[in-house]
Formats: sequence, structure tokens, C-alpha cells
Amino acid sequence: LPQLGLQGGRPCAVAMAFPLEVFEEEGKGRGCRATCALARGSVVLRCAPIAVALDDGELGRRCGRCLNKLDDDLEAAHQCSSCRVAWFCGSCAGDPVAMEEHEGECWALAVLHGDANPRLRRRLQQASASGGAAEL
Repeated sequence: LPQLGLQGGRPCAVAMAFPLEVFEEEGKGRGCRATCALARGSVVLRCAPIAVALDDGELGRRCGRCLNKLDDDLEAAHQCSSCRVAWFCGSCAGDPVAMEEHEGECWALAVLHGDANPRLRRRLQQASASGGAAEL
């Protein structure tokens, strides 16, 4: 978001469309806050996430797509038969789009958490730690 503010003493069009401002707080990083009073339950900004990833400790506890806790419906949970790492709730397991999306991460989960090539696993872990892409 661009820096929001006033133009000629009035809120600019961007500020009225997005009543938010991006700010930076020393020691905490960047954040976002409202620039005007909002009614409870107001939708301020809605957008699809670019990427979602579960922490390793949550891989078997949450659906790999919608992130809902699996213990709410353990009997309907499905483990991916390829990587054997990702789990999905009944709704997502039955959704072909969700399974197609998982294909892109399936091999990486198998390599990082399975019995795959240890050299490849180290390269992916190093790339992950540095925030970059692995050169395989």
C-alpha cells in the first residue's frame, strides 16, 4: 500500500478506499493500522494470500490447505499418499483444485521430511534458511 494521507487538507482517494496506513515501529517492524474510526465487523481489506505454509510442528495437526485443525474431524482427515507429510480435512481432500495446488509442494515435503536424497534435503533447507531458491 502506498503511504496514505491528506491531499489539500482532505483524505486522498486511496485513503478513503483503504482506511489504513502502513507504519514501522522500532524493534517490531512494519504494521498496518486504521486511519479513521471503524465500525465493529468492518471489512477493511480482503485479498487472497500469495502463499501459505504451516510450521513443521503443525503439519500433522492442520489441513494443508484451509489450515483448520484436524482434531475437529480426525475421521475425515486424509494423508497425502505421495509425500506422506501433508494432511487435508475432508472438504479439501475432496477438492480437485486443492489437490492440484498441493502437487507443487508435494515433492518438496517428501524431500524435506521423508527418506529422500539427503544432499537434496540439505540444499532445500539451506535455501529455506537463507530465504532464497535452491539451485538443484
